Amino acid sequence: YIEDFLDIWSDYKTPEKSYRDVVGDTEPLREGATTQATQKKILDYMCDEHKKYTPTSKMLFDRCPLDNLAYTFWAYDKGKVDEDFVSESVETVRESMKNLDIIFFFHLYLNINQ
Repeated sequence: YIEDFLDIWSDYKTPEKSYRDVVGDTEPLREGATTQATQKKILDYMCDEHKKYTPTSKMLFDRCPLDNLAYTFWAYDKGKVDEDFVSESVETVRESMKNLDIIFFFHLYLNINQ
């Protein structure tokens, strides 16, 4: 989807790296495997990355801190992070949202029965 957006609005750019590059293959991200340390590393990276740009930078990000917060809530429900971390994350995300103008949400639905 990002490539399609950039094809139409070529004056926008994306960062060279994403949170996936920071976490790498050594830390669990798939199939519900995460840790408090991993969630913090991702959130800190996202927030720091967003602060690098001004409102006129025309940057498009693959994910935002709100994505991290949703996964942190899931991780809390599964006993992978503690309540203090969730509270800290909420405040961090609340502050970081001041750096964003708009959030696009794309949901890909696959019907494998057809």
